[in-house]
Amino acid sequence: MGPIPSLKPSACATRALSLILCTRNRADALARCLRRLPTSALSAADGELILVDNGSSDETPALLRRFADAAACPVSVVTEPREGLSRARNAGVREAAGRTLVFTDDDCYLGDGYVRTARMVFGEANFSYCGGRILLHDPADARYGLREQTAFERIPPFSFIPPGQFQGANLVVHRRVFANIGLFDPRLGVGTPFRCGDLDLVARASQAGFAGAHVPELVVYHHHGRAGEDIRALDAANDYACGAYYAKFLRGGELSYLRGWLAEGLLSRKDLRVTLPKMVREVKGALHFVRTTEAARRGTE
Repeated sequence: MGPIPSLKPSACATRALSLILCTRNRADALARCLRRLPTSALSAADGELILVDNGSSDETPALLRRFADAAACPVSVVTEPREGLSRARNAGVREAAGRTLVFTDDDCYLGDGYVRTARMVFGEANFSYCGGRILLHDPADARYGLREQTAFERIPPFSFIPPGQFQGANLVVHRRVFANIGLFDPRLGVGTPFRCGDLDLVARASQAGFAGAHVPELVVYHHHGRAGEDIRALDAANDYACGAYYAKFLRGGELSYLRGWLAEGLLSRKDLRVTLPKMVREVKGALHFVRTTEAARRGTE
């Protein structure tokens, strides 16, 4: 299904937990995020912090160095100069020593008790990846990209993963998942035309036989600062990415993704004036993904 980097066989866990935070040219948002990181809780939980600079040209590198020098927990600052959130996250995973890997974004703040819950979440559980609640930090921001479900839900292996069910702003993955399926697909994610690298990772985990879960005690507050036209543009970009997501799994023979695509679109009983433009954008994204992957395949033959 494509050139997905693998986790080196020699990589092993020597810590309980690694929190991986990637950033690129967002020094102001990053500074607010760093001030709220629970570094003492990370230290107490046998955890570490992995900060990945994805080729920033602003004040980010200096900000990360100053933070690492004063932090109350072990901190590694990693540079991934090639643009793309999936590449940055892969650099973080390669550096991480935790059995449990936690991902969040540079415009998010972890809720009370997050680190303690994440450290324990796989202890007695019969699942290997999970997400949690994503709540709005600033009431002035648009209510977008939230995940407010308050009930625990287990996701069986080989499930269709609909867009929005898991997001990289609040994602916890056991190391064994990466050892089995490889890392994030660098063809996908923010920094590419297809903003679905986190969704793709979870779907691959499901198709590999791993169960997942929604754990409502894992709470993240999203401080995205968007409204109006910004949200409409983001919505269109996400639709385009969803098309690539569906196309990738259909090309891999996963027909449940055709049923899921139709259920999310034409069969969803939503207003066709909304659904049809959305599906047009998804089809365009699907065709773009197919064309680019075919061109890359021919280029390697």
